[in-house]
Amino acid sequence: MSGNDTIQTSSQESSSNRSDMPMLYSFNQLIAQRTREYPDLEILGIPDKNFNVSTMNHSLLGKLTGTTQYIKYTLNELDASASLLAHYLRDNELLNGRSKGDATTKMTVGLLGISNISYVVTEMALYRMGYCLCTTRFL
Repeated sequence: MSGNDTIQTSSQESSSNRSDMPMLYSFNQLIAQRTREYPDLEILGIPDKNFNVSTMNHSLLGKLTGTTQYIKYTLNELDASASLLAHYLRDNELLNGRSKGDATTKMTVGLLGISNISYVVTEMALYRMGYCLCTTRFL
């Protein structure tokens, strides 16, 4: 059996196992589906704003060791926050969203910011509004 036969067999098996799953075409559909299935699943953890670390020891490899306190966010929290922001931007005419059924208008936004919860929610809200994002994050 060649490597290609193995790959084809694996993909056939995985597609038959997923026959009960709906086809997802966008990031928005994926988030909506996962939020329905696992609303309380924590999918994002961001260190607290002070980067509190109980013990700050650098290992020989230069990595920080210790326990960092993380603020955790669930799928439901992120989805609801993105929806609120998307509606706020649209309702206050700060950004127009993609019209329903419009698949041809090019809508691109550049997003520059630090990696934090606001950045993540803004990114998700813009996707929800139909924008393609060019992003740069600072740590």
